[in-house]
Amino acid sequence: MKNIPIVVIHKGNPEYLALCLRQIRHFNPDSRIILLGDTSNRHFVAEGVEHFDVDMPELGEEVGVFRELYQHCSSLPFEFERFCIERWFILRNLMRQENWDACLHLDSDVLIFCDVDAETRRFSDYAMTFAHWDERRNLIHTNFINSRVALESFCDYVLEAYRSPEKLETLKELYRKGKPKKNGRKDGKPAKKPARYWISDMSLMYAWSQSAGLPFCFLEDFHDEGICFDARINFVSEFQTFHLLPGIIRPYKRIIFRDGVPWGMLKDGTPVVFKSLHHYGYYKCMMPFHAEGKHPKWRILARLLKVKVTNTWRKLRKKK
Repeated sequence: MKNIPIVVIHKGNPEYLALCLRQIRHFNPDSRIILLGDTSNRHFVAEGVEHFDVDMPELGEEVGVFRELYQHCSSLPFEFERFCIERWFILRNLMRQENWDACLHLDSDVLIFCDVDAETRRFSDYAMTFAHWDERRNLIHTNFINSRVALESFCDYVLEAYRSPEKLETLKELYRKGKPKKNGRKDGKPAKKPARYWISDMSLMYAWSQSAGLPFCFLEDFHDEGICFDARINFVSEFQTFHLLPGIIRPYKRIIFRDGVPWGMLKDGTPVVFKSLHHYGYYKCMMPFHAEGKHPKWRILARLLKVKVTNTWRKLRKKK
């Protein structure tokens, strides 16, 4: 498929959304770039981005059904976690409306550094691409969807999981966060705190993929070809790292830019070109530098420290 559509789904208008969209255009000047967004980010149409409102009725098929079925089993905020799942229904509906069989989905905290059409051919034998969060969750921030049938199947699986108390209980046991904690009660008897879970689109995508019977691949499988679609910039197990303030700032992948493209090094000394960088969480503060093809490590460290201090202060104020 020539000029495969590239889709970003995001509500709101943070600085990093603009960086993500402009980076896509820079490396893919002839591709369709679609933003599934809201009124706050509609202005990107002036930059050649096609905009669809996530709440438009044409994209709402089964979204309302999912919302009625949804049970919140996550420590993340209700609205955020629910939207993370329902966005796949919205994307499926857009693919139906536009009659696409394939597209690339990117999270808004990803910077792309490649010709997407060329990379699509690399993954043409797979229904979808994932990265590893852990052994029970799939990262889906850079998802080459090469089969609309696969996305249809995932959405059906989600509805079935929330309709069936038995299936939802199975998922809750699989994604229980630690053991239930106990509190001492006034009568001296132990009382268990409610169990905590993490059922998200990442965990649902993993559970679905185990039974879907479709061909999938993990982006990390291509490191031996000298390329990397970054799982998360602070996932460093195979990579040489920057670790400038141990115990304060977590290590992250050592990045060097050559002609505007990021490179890293595996621990065995093998050079790897990054086709994308995923700036998850507070690492979004790196995006303005990386979008310019720069990695000034001390300026980035100062920004990371500022974000860390701000976030810590907010958490302390919430506890008061």
